[in-house]
Amino acid sequence: MPIYSYLFRHKLAVLGLLILGVFWMGFQMIDSIYFGNAITAIANRDFQTFIRDMIIAFSAITLFAICIPINDHFRERLKQTMEAELRNDIADSINGLKYAQVKENDTGKYVSWMTNDLTIIDEQGFENVFDALQSLTAVLINAIMIVKYHYSLLILTLILAALMILGPKILQAKLERESKSYSQANEQLTETMTDTFDGYNALYILGQKHLINQRVRHASKRFGKYKVAFVTAKAENNGLINWISVLSQAAIGVLAGSLALNGIMKVGNVITCSSLAGVIFGNLTALSFAIVGLRTVKPIIKKFQLASSNSATQATSQATTQSTANLTNFQRAIDFDDVTFTYDNQSTPTLRKLNLRLEKNHKYALVAPSGFGKTTILNLIFGMYTDYQGTLTIDGQDYRQLPESQIQAQMLYVDQHPYIFTGNLRENILMGRTVDDQTFAAVCRICGIDEFVDELPDGFATQLRHGGANLSGGQMQRVAMARMLLSDRPILLLDEITSALDLETALRVETNILQQSNKTVIMVTHNLHQQTKPLFDEIIDLTADVRQA
Repeated sequence: MPIYSYLFRHKLAVLGLLILGVFWMGFQMIDSIYFGNAITAIANRDFQTFIRDMIIAFSAITLFAICIPINDHFRERLKQTMEAELRNDIADSINGLKYAQVKENDTGKYVSWMTNDLTIIDEQGFENVFDALQSLTAVLINAIMIVKYHYSLLILTLILAALMILGPKILQAKLERESKSYSQANEQLTETMTDTFDGYNALYILGQKHLINQRVRHASKRFGKYKVAFVTAKAENNGLINWISVLSQAAIGVLAGSLALNGIMKVGNVITCSSLAGVIFGNLTALSFAIVGLRTVKPIIKKFQLASSNSATQATSQATTQSTANLTNFQRAIDFDDVTFTYDNQSTPTLRKLNLRLEKNHKYALVAPSGFGKTTILNLIFGMYTDYQGTLTIDGQDYRQLPESQIQAQMLYVDQHPYIFTGNLRENILMGRTVDDQTFAAVCRICGIDEFVDELPDGFATQLRHGGANLSGGQMQRVAMARMLLSDRPILLLDEITSALDLETALRVETNILQQSNKTVIMVTHNLHQQTKPLFDEIIDLTADVRQA
């Protein structure tokens, strides 16, 4: 996802901005030429020509000023369009990764990609590309004009321009290194702040709120160190560019002055050439700054390209397996055959040589204390992890040979920590789906949502805060239940889904689920209710590998 690919997508809009830039720079050049002619007219005591040239110069600079807000308006609109496309492409790349790959990074890192890094790309990437294109246009137009006064001016301009462009390359490696460190520091700052304030309740309960200040100070100090290093490296580049620019304009002025002293050009033309040189080297300075800015974006783009490359590799792998395996409808059973699984951060397997058969339309309860792999079994069934030993099949087909999307199309997974999105209650239940009002009301009644919805300020239109901060744990579980019951999938994976519900609601929900004869239910629970126990076909105790019919 190089920056230039987004420009190419909108090539007509970019061309329009360049044409506007030609007019913009043309008006500026006309101002410089006629202002110089006006000075020559004064030297010749030609008052009429002086007035005419000053009016033309004033008109040109006025039109130049009018072009500025028009240019900025359309430039910003185009930038925002390209930023939205880049965010969407990053999201596509993340969506294309396997679950385990996505979970390798903290949420704060992805938030930083979408916010801090995109801000840098906006300011140092897209903005600098437009600046570079317009600056290059201005340089070419004014260089064409300056050669009319004397060819030596163009030769010197080209030599000095090359020096301005190539000079800062000696500092390029340092700038890219500091830019990469700054981007990583941005990610870590976002992760730390997200982690700190997500954990406010824990710190509050423990009486350790002072740790918030401590963590914020430490993270800010670390971030500030890398920000200073990055800004310093960029300032060194910009300082070198400005120094070369000032010397270059002075050199053009000296050459033009010597040409005037030798009678090769008029005195007024010295002012015009100096003005044109100011425009040329001012825009070369902007062009060099733009190039420096684009170099700071390079490490960020590489990071996004790596995610995109991993996603493309995963897509290719899925396309290959899809050609040899296909799962349409769940028909028989899910089988674990000597399955061993170890999480990356652990040395001891969570599951060791597990053998398990889960048949269609049967109801299973997985019971055991924490740490015996109940949730891990659900994760494996849902296809979240594939780095296990042994064989896992569905209807006799190896999980590793099936596209993840086909496996998950057969299942619905409700975990013990349901997530509530920022949005209203109805949106959080429907999750983009469309159902009739009668079905919606029936599901909400089964899950007990009707018992608390009237107490909310705006009923189903009540806005829920990030993470469901304005709902209780039990209310969030009811929302998760409703999401599940609105889906029609043959396999239900349920992880402690009623742990935060009152007994009456828990029994009503569990009974409704377990009495659905066309569903395969695998339920993890620490609290197996005696009232619903007879509804299970098997109760599997993982501590002793005991199966109770």
